[in-house]
Amino acid sequence: IKNVFAVVQGLIMLSARSQPEHLGFAREVADRVTALAQATQYVAPGGVARTEKVDLLAFLRSLLAAYRNGAADMVACEGESVQIGPRAATTIALVVHELATNAVKY
Repeated sequence: IKNVFAVVQGLIMLSARSQPEHLGFAREVADRVTALAQATQYVAPGGVARTEKVDLLAFLRSLLAAYRNGAADMVACEGESVQIGPRAATTIALVVHELATNAVKY
């Protein structure tokens, strides 16, 4: 599935080449596809977080990176370092991604 996301990102950026005025928008869409790809890694069988604990704060920052808006960050992640297991990471990845995409839409 990683290849599918990479192809989609490539198509987005390739399409933007012929219309440079849309390059900023294309980058935002490509970043959101990256966020979806990262969330999917924690859900797909054999995903990256299946056996290892992850740092929750770093994990949240990674999942939400595509939704930051330059210097005026729309998302802030702060707190203490807490390790979470692979099952929690899977659930959190799905919930955070869904909430972030809904927040952008509405």
